[in-house]
Amino acid sequence: MKLLRHLPNALSITRGLCGIPILLLTLQDLWIEAFWLTLIAGASDGLDGWLAKRYGWQSRFGAGIDPIADKVLLLSALIALTLGQDIPLWFLLLALARDVCIVLGAYLFNARYHGFTPQPSLLGKVTTLSLIVMTLLELGTHAYRWPLHPLLDFWLWLTAALLVASWLNYGWRWHVMSKNALKELALKGKAP
Repeated sequence: MKLLRHLPNALSITRGLCGIPILLLTLQDLWIEAFWLTLIAGASDGLDGWLAKRYGWQSRFGAGIDPIADKVLLLSALIALTLGQDIPLWFLLLALARDVCIVLGAYLFNARYHGFTPQPSLLGKVTTLSLIVMTLLELGTHAYRWPLHPLLDFWLWLTAALLVASWLNYGWRWHVMSKNALKELALKGKAP
């Protein structure tokens, strides 16, 4: 039973590692395989969090690796879809810039205030879900010839808006958390 407590982390790591095969599968036009691997990997995002909360298997490592795994998985799929000209380059650059800023912001916040455990916002979770759905719709259009082109355009713009909104939301959250941490340090006489 002690080994099971590491299952959520194993799922997260495996999800991140799925990014490379998904990229390779799409580049070889193996759309059905890429679709199903993305679907399974995307579903593991909800499963690992549920297991960690349900059984008290949460850890600082898991809180850090989970969003990184999401980013690796989704950015790999977005790179493949951009190379195949299924999504525009600006969308990939937007997703990449947001993720770099979030990871860099979390690192800098932790370096300054120590003990920071990443906490995804609800808006961040919704954005990740929208990215997964958009990726699956794009892959499914190739794999199964789904006639979804108007829906794909709508979903692309919806997800782009969510990317911007969540990026701003994380920036605001870190600003507030920084102010609170500085106040707390000042009260303890340890202000930087």
